[in-house]
Amino acid sequence: LENDSIVEATPAGQFFTDRLGTLNEGLQLGVQLLGKGGSAQVFIPPSLGFGLATIGDPLNPVIPPNSILIYNVELADLK
Repeated sequence: LENDSIVEATPAGQFFTDRLGTLNEGLQLGVQLLGKGGSAQVFIPPSLGFGLATIGDPLNPVIPPNSILIYNVELADLK
């Protein structure tokens, strides 16, 4: 998140594997710009992330509404 809090991280030496269509819209767009072995820091505005949704407990959200999301992405492989 913009405030440098880490919401989710893949442990060093391990890979996150998922289908492109299951990622938020902004991350889908960012990953598509990378080639195999490419890396980038992807900034996702609320309109392409979670928008007005509160992720987690509304009183203590993991991701508050209208958050800008920041992902450090390395694309190890495509299948």
